[in-house]
Amino acid sequence: MSQRSTRLYWDLVADRLETDASGTLLRRGQVQLEQWRRARPGAASERYWAQWDTLIAQGVRVVVTALRGTSEESDTLRSCAPFLGVVTNQERWNLLREH
Repeated sequence: MSQRSTRLYWDLVADRLETDASGTLLRRGQVQLEQWRRARPGAASERYWAQWDTLIAQGVRVVVTALRGTSEESDTLRSCAPFLGVVTNQERWNLLREH
């Protein structure tokens, strides 16, 4: 993915989280973190998963800020983001084709 496509992808994830009034997508993120921890105890990513736990606990605005951040820390967090399936594979491929 190009840097532009990556940015657009995470913007789309953030948009979905913002419009999810039920909070289902944030809860799915929490579940994903729990599954990763059970499957990979002691993984190098564990400290980032803990950061995601903290961000999710603070609410959607904080999560969206992290996803849209431009810092190196935000880049690292996005590489371990637990929001799988928020954007479908078809949507991702469309985004890649368009950009």
